[in-house]
Amino acid sequence: MSSQIIKRTVAILAVSTAMWAFGATSASAHSGLESSNPADGSVVTEAPASISLTFNEDLLPGANSVSLNATDGTSITSAKVEPMGKTVDLPWPAELAAGDYQVAYRVVSADGHPVTGAIYFSFAPAEALATPASSSPAMAESAPAEPSTSALAISENAEPESTGGTPWLGLGIAVAIGLALIVLFAAIRRRRA
Repeated sequence: MSSQIIKRTVAILAVSTAMWAFGATSASAHSGLESSNPADGSVVTEAPASISLTFNEDLLPGANSVSLNATDGTSITSAKVEPMGKTVDLPWPAELAAGDYQVAYRVVSADGHPVTGAIYFSFAPAEALATPASSSPAMAESAPAEPSTSALAISENAEPESTGGTPWLGLGIAVAIGLALIVLFAAIRRRRA
């Protein structure tokens, strides 16, 4: 009879731990960037029609912004953008000079959590490669003289982008395993006594 109690206790703890771990993992998963055009770290030689960011779930309308910034923090263009399902687009700025750029975003996933991040790319149009001239100085002159309005600014209630499970998941599993072992050892001691 004692071994049945031990088996039931261990089984209940194992099922409870598995259900808790599954629930904690799925609840902590927010929207994340799946792909972008230009791709992160790429060198673009021909200007696309727009900068496009695609996420792994639909985005809420009315709460998304994307900005294109120079590496010195100067804002080239920044706009509130409306999603098309999982994708947001920022029109490519006309006359963008060759150089290195950051695309910063702040979007709100379907579950209501804000997600922020950035990608980086270099723009090296064919005509700029043929004539070694300006990159950063011309870009800085053509940029508006306003402070950077990077889309990475996070409001007080915003949560950072989720990168996986919660830190409590490992602790919870360890506690559950520890409790199961304590119950098991107590039952074995009681049986031997």
